Amino acid sequence: MEMRTEEELRTPPKALLVLMKVIKWGFIAGLVIMIGWMMLRGFYQKGTAKMKQYYFTEEAAALYEAEGLRVEKLLDFNDNTLGRAFYIGNIHYTAGISQFQFMIRYNKFNEQIDTLVAERGLHCFSFVLADNKGNTYTEYEYMTDSRLMYGYYRVSFSGVDLTEATELKVYVFADSGEAVTMADALESCVVWYSDGYKEDYDLSRAEKKSEKPHPTLQHGNTNLTETADEERKD
Repeated sequence: MEMRTEEELRTPPKALLVLMKVIKWGFIAGLVIMIGWMMLRGFYQKGTAKMKQYYFTEEAAALYEAEGLRVEKLLDFNDNTLGRAFYIGNIHYTAGISQFQFMIRYNKFNEQIDTLVAERGLHCFSFVLADNKGNTYTEYEYMTDSRLMYGYYRVSFSGVDLTEATELKVYVFADSGEAVTMADALESCVVWYSDGYKEDYDLSRAEKKSEKPHPTLQHGNTNLTETADEERKD
């Protein structure tokens, strides 16, 4: 019988060494993938470049050509009712045409949203802007985008009367093409407070050079049959 040396006895079998290396590098690869995923997720939580950009509607384009634009960037409040299912960000207000333009991000992994997206695609939501006086705005312009677990809308409401209003909320509906009431909303989130923080927003070179109005903007109109909601009144 062949006798093994003490050094050979202390050395693990080659198969075990290979297995240990596979486990080691597999763990490292998994860690790198997890960190990369978290970084990408964090990056896209605030929206894609397409969704952060200011876009010219017909009203904004006409005002820009006539006298220029005064745009303000507003604070993101996000007191939404469905937790992390929806997020409102990159809010801009254009004086002169009283236009609110903002990004709505939704989580496609949310069970309810996942079902809607599977059935109707990215254009599965419609929106209503409402103030605390009971006034509602159902016509808007929008574009969509999608990255990883997130879907996005860039929505614009023009001609919003702020004379007596102190708060504006956006209401999100499942877009079935049928009439809805305010009680059918999936989500509501504050877009603007009259005493909320705001700062001047300077259009970037790319925004100034973009087509006016932007050709990918689509028209939306929510068929709302209820125009007043007691919860939104003073």
